[in-house]
Amino acid sequence: MIAPFLPPHDCQKPYSIFEINSGVAESIERSNCLVWVEGEISNCKAASSGHIYLTLKDTESQISAVMWKSTAQKIAILPENGMMVSAIAIIRVYKKGGTYQLDIQKLQLAGEGARAKALLKLKLQLTTEGLFDSTRKKPIPHTVRRLGVITSLHGAALQDIIRVVSMRSPQTDVIIADSAVQGESAPIQLVRGIRLMHELATVDCVIIGRGGGSTEDLWAFNDERVVRAICACSKPIISAIGHETDYTLADLAADLRAPTPSAAIEMVIPDTEETSRFFLSIASRVLTQCMGFLRSKHTDFSRLTSRFGLKRPQRIIDEGQQTLDLLGDRMRRAHETLVHSKKAALMFAAGKLNALSPLTTLSRGYCIATKAPNIPLKNAANLHKGDFINLRFSQGSAHCKVLDIANQVSPPISPSP
Repeated sequence: MIAPFLPPHDCQKPYSIFEINSGVAESIERSNCLVWVEGEISNCKAASSGHIYLTLKDTESQISAVMWKSTAQKIAILPENGMMVSAIAIIRVYKKGGTYQLDIQKLQLAGEGARAKALLKLKLQLTTEGLFDSTRKKPIPHTVRRLGVITSLHGAALQDIIRVVSMRSPQTDVIIADSAVQGESAPIQLVRGIRLMHELATVDCVIIGRGGGSTEDLWAFNDERVVRAICACSKPIISAIGHETDYTLADLAADLRAPTPSAAIEMVIPDTEETSRFFLSIASRVLTQCMGFLRSKHTDFSRLTSRFGLKRPQRIIDEGQQTLDLLGDRMRRAHETLVHSKKAALMFAAGKLNALSPLTTLSRGYCIATKAPNIPLKNAANLHKGDFINLRFSQGSAHCKVLDIANQVSPPISPSP
């Protein structure tokens, strides 16, 4: 069984002692053997480091064991020589010494082994079902107006809860579901209280818990019915069972675990005085900002109202009217000047046009001869005897017939007066 875990080597070279011990350690520890063992404690010694070294023996054999500091701080009993105990441990190999030993994970007095075994089996079953998964846990609300508490009316835990609530947030309502927290009837009453909180629509959050006690006192919170009721509840549940070192299955199923009932209240309900101080600080800052803003706007308003125009608005209107009148006069004068100038230019152009007009020439005694269709005649050679021509005078016209044509150029004739 050891050979497969030994490192490969030359067949002519022997194994070292460390290789042998390492192979044995790997062979044993690879299976991660978790064992449940009973025996009598002997050679018990607490080291200065906090670890506890001891031997477990029966009538036929013995085995070394160690309980590390982290485990020793959690157990409810103090190991002593001659004590009959039941332990859950992992088999380890101490390579330097070449010995194997038990790494104790949990220790209790003998006789509680069957219960511990059943608890471990139930824990594995519920873990497999996913009841302890973090993904199914509900968030704790930031504001709790009505708090549900499942505990005994006669327990110290309830008094601690009421005291802390009254100090931190006296306006918070507390609804109490009275339940036994230990004994045979406790699981049934705890389940009844959880279902009651589930049905109360006004409850924001639930605390289930009790004060410290022995493993036997806390056993009701390891009951499968209680665990399943916690998981089925629609309200977020905080477990506050026992002291900080006490763990139960209800703690694993709850949406949040608190080390003590008082700590549970501090987790879910903020300190009213602290909250008031916070809001007062915020209000003071807001007030300071508002006052600064108002002062700034008041300064702007005073500066604007001190202006001359805002003090005497009629004066501004009068001055504007005067300016409008002046501009109107200037516009009228400019318009008259422009019209006069354009009129003079128009008369000058009309005179030039009149001088060039053929009507002016006709008025001096000349006429215009045209041949149909209104073709001006400039040369007599373009006429024949018998042609008809039109003569246009300054006033009127005449339709004439050509009787004779003279091609000689006649001297210019002065128009008759």
